[in-house]
Amino acid sequence: NNMSNFSSYSTPSTLELKRQISAPGGSIYSTLPGNQYGVFSGTSMAAPHVAGGSALVLQSLYQKGNANSEDTALKAKLALMNTSNVIMDPSTGSTIPYSPRRQGSGLMQISNAIKTPAILRRTNVPLEEAGAVALKEINNKNLVTFNLSLESLEANNGNNKNELEYSVYVDVLTDGTENKSFDYNKDGVADESHEYLTLKSKRVEGAKIVVNNQSVTVTNGAIVTVKPGQKREIEVKISLPSNMRDKQFLEGFVRLVATGVNKDQAVPLTVPYMGFLGDWTELNNLDPVAWSDKAFLGYTALWDDMSEYPMGFNRFTGKFDLEKAA
Repeated sequence: NNMSNFSSYSTPSTLELKRQISAPGGSIYSTLPGNQYGVFSGTSMAAPHVAGGSALVLQSLYQKGNANSEDTALKAKLALMNTSNVIMDPSTGSTIPYSPRRQGSGLMQISNAIKTPAILRRTNVPLEEAGAVALKEINNKNLVTFNLSLESLEANNGNNKNELEYSVYVDVLTDGTENKSFDYNKDGVADESHEYLTLKSKRVEGAKIVVNNQSVTVTNGAIVTVKPGQKREIEVKISLPSNMRDKQFLEGFVRLVATGVNKDQAVPLTVPYMGFLGDWTELNNLDPVAWSDKAFLGYTALWDDMSEYPMGFNRFTGKFDLEKAA
């Protein structure tokens, strides 16, 4: 249940959550031309898992009486995303999930996608985009809010004994960082110090979460119920601590855990969300040249294979000779 190290980690320029789901794709024993078998890794291994799983879930929806339509196909996609298992990062002691920008909704669970009696979707967006919440740019840290809809897939036959109950939890995450110092001239004094991303998530300490006017913590979720054939709105409100800086991602998962007398009839449901605090266009795509005071990484320079230092850099003074830098 570890994410492969070659799995992509990003968001497009539109700030949409394009990593939608994860599936087995590392060291897969599969077929080869010429009636052979071998072990390979990559999207070519993961995609057949998702294609096969999608077909099985779609078939189950048809068997439940859903029409042969585009909406039913999109509901199958929703069911797969909703019922995925959120993958915990083992480098954090398996206490914090991988970023949704890396794992999407989580690891596909076909049996749960077929079994689920309800789906969870974002409201007021096309069904194709409803399996995740793209908050885009977030300009108000005092209150981040979005709405979901819990929708029963069961027919309303007047039997309310099949009412489903869930506890709603919300993970509030951002990128983990660490400070690194560099002593270029080996004099024991740091010449530069910068903050770097660790490519691990961390929880946002001090965030306050309210779901349907109920306060939510790590251990106490908000209760929501839905009857057969009905829908139930879920309003999520997140207030961030005043010391949280701009120019970083805010993301996480809204998780519904089945509770109540009918909990054995339901499965866990999840929707990932993601947004960026501040102006997305203010980030620099290219680091200034290494001798600039505004350099972040300090690697934008010419290098050759003759030295472990960039061209023109004097390791004794910690400065560049621009006559020799090119």
